[in-house]
Amino acid sequence: MGALRQLPGPVLAFYGAEDQGMPAEAREHLDLVLREQNVPHEVIIYPGVGHAFMNDTRAHGYNAAAADGWQRMIRFFKRYLEA
Repeated sequence: MGALRQLPGPVLAFYGAEDQGMPAEAREHLDLVLREQNVPHEVIIYPGVGHAFMNDTRAHGYNAAAADGWQRMIRFFKRYLEA
């Protein structure tokens, strides 16, 4: 996570609480480091979903967490990318 200290801009991170590829401790560490570095960020954890929950081509289908994630992403982009 050393590269986090060199990020040039805001960070938006979505995770499914059941995602085995990013344990809770790592998500908490990400949030802590970004906060300590004063990097504007949002770390959102969606309960009951796993990895790639925003991928609408997966067999488990598109769900409410994915819909919420897309809306949050649009708001985040508007906040940080509008000129």
